[in-house]
Amino acid sequence: MESARILCVDDSEVGRASMKAVLSHAGYEVVLCKDGNEALARLERSGVDLVVTDLFMGKVGGQQLLQHVKAAMPHTPVIVVTGYPSVTTAVETLKSGASDYLVRPFSGDELKRVVERCLRESRLEQENIRLRGKLTFSVPAAPTIVGESGAMRRLFQAIDKMAKEDCPVLVVGESGTGKDLVARSLHLDGPRKTGPFLAVNCGAVPESLFESELFGHRKGAFTSADRDRVGLFEAASGGTLFLDEIESTSLRVQAKLLRAVEDKAIVPVGDVNPRPVDTRLIFSSQGGLRDRARTGEFRQDLYFRINVVELQIPALRERREDIPLLVEHFLARFHRDDGVSMKLSPEAQKAFLEYNWPGNVRELEHALERGALFADQSAILLKDLPAEIARWESECGDSQGIDRRMNLKDAVKRFEQEYIDTVLEEVGGDKRVAAEILEIDLSTLYRKAR
Repeated sequence: MESARILCVDDSEVGRASMKAVLSHAGYEVVLCKDGNEALARLERSGVDLVVTDLFMGKVGGQQLLQHVKAAMPHTPVIVVTGYPSVTTAVETLKSGASDYLVRPFSGDELKRVVERCLRESRLEQENIRLRGKLTFSVPAAPTIVGESGAMRRLFQAIDKMAKEDCPVLVVGESGTGKDLVARSLHLDGPRKTGPFLAVNCGAVPESLFESELFGHRKGAFTSADRDRVGLFEAASGGTLFLDEIESTSLRVQAKLLRAVEDKAIVPVGDVNPRPVDTRLIFSSQGGLRDRARTGEFRQDLYFRINVVELQIPALRERREDIPLLVEHFLARFHRDDGVSMKLSPEAQKAFLEYNWPGNVRELEHALERGALFADQSAILLKDLPAEIARWESECGDSQGIDRRMNLKDAVKRFEQEYIDTVLEEVGGDKRVAAEILEIDLSTLYRKAR
């Protein structure tokens, strides 16, 4: 890890000494302050790369210090430490901009891991900001799902139909396929579009905070619950609540979710009276939820309750004919300072077509953005792309028999024709069977075969 200056703030001498011992041994330059006032004075003199601060300290505590750092040095990560954890303080601290939240007692290895991760993310963010100075970005006003393949046309038809309904929907797809875009489309195309759309990544919320986050809590429900708090179910009333990665929830949380889904009512933590909510629910999973329900890792009753309608998003490798459209869509978002639009070189086009895209559309988007940031000219070269794409092309690309001088659309046509020929050969020329395997109309197959 590259050297960094870390400011550790703690009103406990033992706490300061232990953090300095751990972080100095890891190779960091450590600056110590005994309270928030001293830390503010220190930051006035010179900056630091990261701040680790205790939460409760004298007149100027960790929350005030966090607010100052985020206002004066918004890209400096802050890690908040406390020996008195509560749901309210954790949520408020993270919402105020803290990069992480550590509860005492914690090990030296845990402190080092969190510090290293926060510094790494901060440096990547700074590098990205620096590189972005080369480009002008144009962000679309509304989420757009791009695709013209048969699988995507069927998905669009299902979205159009289910947007008008109010039953739960389970969106299934690999990471990066656009499950959040499908959920937003279901919301924006339906009668609830004027209501709120709230999303929560179930895998990112600690189980200890999950119930309060979803259902809210009442004043006095636990330590530091000094006021009532509205949960996401109630806040999304009249609109849509999107529960992403539902498979990451515990069985205990699933039991409470089942009751809320069935009764269309929630019971806040610390309350006994159900509160009705008018919220449309959309869930997502990366797949395998049925198997989890079969083995007991996921509640079967909840699975069947949320899987009223399942929308399957195909992986990008299963709809390669959409790659030119996606490339055109994302490259239109930015251009160089001289106004010239970005494009892919023939070698980069070939790599995009042949790469397996384990990260799906999200990976493709990020690869294009990185290529545009590193390109020295209007054409994105193979060397400008992430190493794994360039490596894949060099190892596997030459076996595909695609002329490097072809543009991406012609390469897709070549790939499509060769694939159709392969399928027809395997089924003995039976076009009806081949059309079923390819999931296209028989008339479409005849046209393409000609």
